[in-house]
Amino acid sequence: MSLIDELKRRNVVRVAAAYLALGWVIIEISGTVVPALQLPVWTTSLLIWLGAAGLPFVLLFAWVYELTPEGLKRESEVDRSASMTPQTARRLDHVIIGLLVLAIGLFALDRFGGAEVTPVPNGASVAPSGAATDSMATTAPARTGRSIAVLPFANMSDDKDNEYFGDGLAEELLNLLAKVPDLKVAARTSSFHFKDKDPTIAEVATALNVDTVLEGSVRRSGDTIRVVAQLINTADGSHLWSEKYDRPLTDLFAVQDDIAGKIVGALMPHLGGEQAKLASSDTGDISPALFERFMRARHRFYDKTPQAIAFAHGEFEAITAAAPAYGPAWGWLARTWMAKCKCAGGDVEEAVAFARAREAIDTALKLNPDEPLAVLAEAHLLRRKGQLAEALPVYDRAIALDPMLVDAHIGRERLLVGLGRADEAIQGLEKARAIDPLHPEVLWGLAHLLNLQKRTRDAFVALDQLYAVNPASARDLEAHLYADNNETGRALFLLEHISREGGEDLSADWLGRVYLILGQPAHPAVATSSYAAAGLACEGKRDEALALLQRLPVTDDTLDARVTARIALGDLDVARDLLWQKWQGFEKDEFGGTRNIEKGVALVALLQQTGRAEDAEETLRALEADFKLASRLHDASFDWLTARLALARGDRVAAIAAFAKLAKDGSVGNRSAGGIDPLLGDLPDDPRMQPVIKRFDANLATQNATLKRLRASGMSVEAARREYVAGLSH
Repeated sequence: MSLIDELKRRNVVRVAAAYLALGWVIIEISGTVVPALQLPVWTTSLLIWLGAAGLPFVLLFAWVYELTPEGLKRESEVDRSASMTPQTARRLDHVIIGLLVLAIGLFALDRFGGAEVTPVPNGASVAPSGAATDSMATTAPARTGRSIAVLPFANMSDDKDNEYFGDGLAEELLNLLAKVPDLKVAARTSSFHFKDKDPTIAEVATALNVDTVLEGSVRRSGDTIRVVAQLINTADGSHLWSEKYDRPLTDLFAVQDDIAGKIVGALMPHLGGEQAKLASSDTGDISPALFERFMRARHRFYDKTPQAIAFAHGEFEAITAAAPAYGPAWGWLARTWMAKCKCAGGDVEEAVAFARAREAIDTALKLNPDEPLAVLAEAHLLRRKGQLAEALPVYDRAIALDPMLVDAHIGRERLLVGLGRADEAIQGLEKARAIDPLHPEVLWGLAHLLNLQKRTRDAFVALDQLYAVNPASARDLEAHLYADNNETGRALFLLEHISREGGEDLSADWLGRVYLILGQPAHPAVATSSYAAAGLACEGKRDEALALLQRLPVTDDTLDARVTARIALGDLDVARDLLWQKWQGFEKDEFGGTRNIEKGVALVALLQQTGRAEDAEETLRALEADFKLASRLHDASFDWLTARLALARGDRVAAIAAFAKLAKDGSVGNRSAGGIDPLLGDLPDDPRMQPVIKRFDANLATQNATLKRLRASGMSVEAARREYVAGLSH
């Protein structure tokens, strides 16, 4: 008898078939059970490997043993004439048929069945929405069934690098739904705030004020994708719709459109019309493979690190070269050019970045005059070039094309601040907050602007909301609000707390400079910063200060510290040359723009005091032109610059009046280089300036007393914040 015949006689082949059929059933069941129980994504792979490892042992067992009426016996111990293998074979045939029918049924139900409820890993837990329970909650209007949040789709693939795919799919669905009339869609930043946080549906509904939540998962294997999506009613946690898609990657656009269409269908009774029109995915001439790269590049852009921006820029350049008719890629390319510009903290010269961004914008608008990202990039470009009046209507057009484009709202607010139109800027940010209530930049800008408009209570409400979203950014903002309100003691109390906690977000140089400005050069925070040499100079320790300066790295980051130390040492010509070298080496807008105008004003004073009148006049004219772009809303900075520029022009009356306003508002002055400010020349000796200096000194004493009281009180920074808000009169 041949080996094949003997395998058949001993039912080894049938056992193998039954084992494989059972494995198929287990894999089909795991496809539903593993996500439902929120088991690790590798669970199904583990089952397959365990099954494969067990197959040789099962086959060996079937070869060695035989099932008899007396139980299992070794095959060699069974009389061939009394063997039960024929009866066992018939039973195994029935088992195999049953398992195959079950497996095929599960397969058909999985692929072609109707709506189903499939819990999504790492998504929101289902629970009906209730009252707000934390600082993210705000008073919200009654829900109408016309709003939705699209949470990032969980990555169920074994490869964690595929995370961008789920995020990209969710963003595309969000963009499609945002075009549906009468449907309010929570913006990307707020929806994606819940990524990896496992919130309840109630928490999402309360924070974003939405009636429904779409969540899902994506599993990618080679060129195929499985997408699970479910739409949940936040009022009671019920599922309005759920479906699973197993498609080739080339069908991604069709899957997106189908999901969006099913959602609109489920919400149709609330959308106020017989049929809500839904735009299809704008694929242009881009292939699924290139679109996948587009999603990855967009995903990285949101990281906003130099490395991420560089990666996204390279990808968008490659995509536009391979798919030149795909307008959104040109819009994103323009955005990356603006992000790489030196004016935005990048490494590309302004002239180059502006020109290349202009080319990308023109290409995008030629393909589609209504491409929102290209219009937004054009508005950013005009604002960066100082063409504020021209930029405003372009921002308005970008918002009209895509009201969900929160970056357009933020850019418009910054432009309006530059124009001094505070009320309009606040209204714009309130609209942005309604769309994207958890966006850190929106909350930061709103709190800052409300505070500058003396709406301090409202500012601290927005600050509390920011603490719930981004504590590090909120701590920075809180210190900034105190500084704007001339509450230096409270700002230092907060900064000291952050320093004790070892907060990485707190710059040692920032803290050291604050103590130096307050006339505390011997403070340990000064000694551990780049301003240590300036501190020694203020204490009269010239040799030690010079020795420390020799060891201080000569970089852009230490420029202010080196200049401050030289001024404190009385080496005005050296300080002048340091700033003059930078002035000569950079374009005017990079050095003398409103962001760095303080250094420019210091340079003018140094040039005047060291006999360089012509250079001082040229620099002053450039600064005065830049100052016209400075926001009048930021009182302290504006008044300080007004005073310094007036003094540079020889108008002592205007300068003293501006300094007097600063002192009246609570400013403590600037003692970073010793005394009230060496660059004021002989102005402190003017009898009209003496009362102003005394007011500065009194303000400093008040702030030092506040700091001392807070240190001794044992209060937490949270309690100190509540105390401050409780004492506000507005």
